[in-house]
Amino acid sequence: MDRVEITDEGVVVTRASEAEFSVFGTQTRPASTHVSSLPWEEIFRVTFQVSEIRGHWRWVSLVIDVVWGEYFEVHDDADGFAETVREFCRLSGLPVPDPATTPPGIVTIWPGPDDDGVSPPPAPPSVFRRPGPGRRRKSGRRPSRPRWR
Repeated sequence: MDRVEITDEGVVVTRASEAEFSVFGTQTRPASTHVSSLPWEEIFRVTFQVSEIRGHWRWVSLVIDVVWGEYFEVHDDADGFAETVREFCRLSGLPVPDPATTPPGIVTIWPGPDDDGVSPPPAPPSVFRRPGPGRRRKSGRRPSRPRWR
């Protein structure tokens, strides 16, 4: 069971899973509850996403992107989903998308068109550097791989 809610401090996403048992009755995974509290300063963007497979099956979700590159996906069967979508749309001044009639795609519902929202931190320097003069690849050859012993 999932739950999402907007508070004064940010967004709280709660995920609870039931215990799983093998066919022999042995518990293979215990029940767990994970609560993620996302402050407003860490939320980069919120999107309303609709996926559809040939008009037979619709998947509606709310995706909360955070500034460090992670995201939280909350599906429409979560508690508080509709209230959270309405509140994000109210905060950004956008109309509330209807899950039944919205065409498949991604709609950004926060920040609004006039709000810059929270700017992401600058990108870290790339860990992949271009080969220097002594490290050039020869064309037609695969790069050498380290051998593990």
